[in-house]
Amino acid sequence: MQTLDRVGNYLAKIEPASEGQNGDLHTFKTLGYIAAGFDLDERQLFNAVQDWNARCNPPWCDRELHAKCANAVRRKGTFPKGIGFLLKSQCAKQDARGDLRKGSQDELAVVARRRRLGLRELHLCQELGLLRFCNNWRGDTWAWCVTDASRRLVTARRMDFQKWAHGGKSDTSILQPGDGKRMVGIDLLGRYENVFLVEGMPNLLAAVCMIYRGKPERVWEWTAVGISGSANLRNDDIEQLKGRQVTVIGDHDNAGRQHAAKWLNQLRGAGIAAFAWDWQNQPETTDLNDYVSRKFY
Repeated sequence: MQTLDRVGNYLAKIEPASEGQNGDLHTFKTLGYIAAGFDLDERQLFNAVQDWNARCNPPWCDRELHAKCANAVRRKGTFPKGIGFLLKSQCAKQDARGDLRKGSQDELAVVARRRRLGLRELHLCQELGLLRFCNNWRGDTWAWCVTDASRRLVTARRMDFQKWAHGGKSDTSILQPGDGKRMVGIDLLGRYENVFLVEGMPNLLAAVCMIYRGKPERVWEWTAVGISGSANLRNDDIEQLKGRQVTVIGDHDNAGRQHAAKWLNQLRGAGIAAFAWDWQNQPETTDLNDYVSRKFY
């Protein structure tokens, strides 16, 4: 695939800039990322971003866009990842993600036992495309992963349930800048009228287990999406939640309450019926997985 074709594919997945929503800063970051990542000159960058610019609200005029492209090209040598890093991105993604696949009965049983969730419900998570396994994450690590059909964001945890080298329990791979803020499971909304918006990707699996274990008679009315605690909701994801009732479930601690309040404000500001989850006197620091495992398993 030619470089400019690859640039177009990347930009097709990046949210356009919108006036009044930090559109100038978003354009600054996007053009800088593309210019440095694909090592483009000003003319190449200007031509490559035409379709993306047309989706912006409003689009930048040619004079403004030329100036922003020139600025991005001047800055590309200062980009922390170096020049041309996206030219090798396909190889890098393979190194990080390995080969995602469905798990065996034994692998599902390990996750069910360690997360204290139902094996039958985890089978369902796997059939929905939310749960996958990998033999070679980061090259050589056996992991279980939470993702969705888009594969734009994949969160992995080790099958030996140890921490990663960076000290965290989870290791995340994204396809495009901004994908770390995407809701996982948004492709499953369909005609569901009620949605659980859950903090943390592993808790997304717990939410699905809760729906199928706790609301079997209403299972066709509910679904769930997951999002990173530090992320703001993306405008395109918010649009897909309109017309639905959303229950926001942050972790039961100070940070989780702050995240939930932020999401509630964003959703209500968009006219969406959004409500906070009632933790029902659960112990502090509880997350949804803790709650579901205690209540249903």
